[in-house]
Amino acid sequence: MLNIKSVAILAGGESKRMPFNKEFLKEDDQFLIHKKIKELNKYFEEVIVVTNNPKFYKNLNCLTLTDQHKFKGPTEGLRVALENCQSDYLYLLAADMPNFSVEYFKYINNLSEKYQIYASINNGYIEPFHGVYHKDCLKYFHSDYLDRITSLYRLINLGKSYLIDLDLLPKIKNADLFYNINQITDLIDVKNYQKVEITKLVGEVEVKTSDLVVEKYPLTIYLNDQKLLTILTIPTDLADLVVGYLKSMGIINNIDEIKNIEFKDNLVYVKSDSNFVGASKEKILFSGCGTGTEFHEKLDQLSIEMLDDSVITTKEIILKLTKKLIDESDLFKATGGVHGAVYQVGDIEIFKEDIGRHNAVDKIIGNILNNNFSVDGVLLISGRISSEMILKCIFTKIKIIVSKSAPTSLAIKLAEKYGVTLIGFARKNKMNIYANQFRIKRS
Repeated sequence: MLNIKSVAILAGGESKRMPFNKEFLKEDDQFLIHKKIKELNKYFEEVIVVTNNPKFYKNLNCLTLTDQHKFKGPTEGLRVALENCQSDYLYLLAADMPNFSVEYFKYINNLSEKYQIYASINNGYIEPFHGVYHKDCLKYFHSDYLDRITSLYRLINLGKSYLIDLDLLPKIKNADLFYNINQITDLIDVKNYQKVEITKLVGEVEVKTSDLVVEKYPLTIYLNDQKLLTILTIPTDLADLVVGYLKSMGIINNIDEIKNIEFKDNLVYVKSDSNFVGASKEKILFSGCGTGTEFHEKLDQLSIEMLDDSVITTKEIILKLTKKLIDESDLFKATGGVHGAVYQVGDIEIFKEDIGRHNAVDKIIGNILNNNFSVDGVLLISGRISSEMILKCIFTKIKIIVSKSAPTSLAIKLAEKYGVTLIGFARKNKMNIYANQFRIKRS
């Protein structure tokens, strides 16, 4: 019997796919990690949290430790926990894996004490978390060979390891045990569509049938405790949508101005260093799927940068993206009720969709910011290019925008003035270039 008395939660990660630290994720007004610590106290004599924010746990029954060597990945957190834990064996968890299986813990705790590492195989892949590590593993932490996330797998290969095939344990729900929160929407259980009963007319024939329609999801954004607006959206990529909206509307200049984002049901509370005050700015009302506000005193500061001629694309790339836009959206194929947007820069392709094309573009922009991708790519949207779309590109410094549909006259004027390459009616083997064609490389 292993007699596991200590458990460690690694909470010192960089949270690259979220605009804030995963330690601060909440559910039902409780921090998820606080809730997990209280649960683990029932089964372990010692709960360790490896974190960069020890004060966040000061009122909880746990030991907080900090990585001694920065940027070494989760193996550094494991090393620190092994050096300081009370028992010989340590159970390993991550802050973004909220589920704990008592059945699995009892099973692994009752295994014989023959190995240094006890890990599991889930659908053919080794899982280093929800694994157990003996203090003897410390002898392997001696070089840069164990310096990033892949090193947990290397450690399992180095040590004397026992691998548990979860397929042989039918009572253990693999998907729940290894459920991982990578983005805000992983916490939101809302479908993107719903089934409705309809009457379909085919010639003179009336048929009772059903259809899938897009589910509208109202998301209300509060900025520094002041209500900003409500966006009707679909409940996917909401963190990208919020960040992209704030950037594309000129409210923030960069991602560093956002200090925290907290979702509660369909409300989102943003804390920011931005000095944005809506009432003090001159507002412009734009046509499109909705209304928007823009602050054009910033535009002249950006126009010189937008005229940069180093960003080049080709007709072939654009036409390839139009096909990508059609092929990618299963939701559009199911409902016919969403807009899509796709962005390509180098080998990176981002696809987003939503009820409105503005929301889809904001999700693209938010994803670019959250992942620190280059803005020197091509943005393709499914609907009409309005002046608001051009302004989103200007504020984000995306220099090429394409649509399968038409631009408005004001969109063309803004694109010409501020250096955006504007392309419309990109279909099959044709396209219309309306502004700044110098970025389109000829074959």
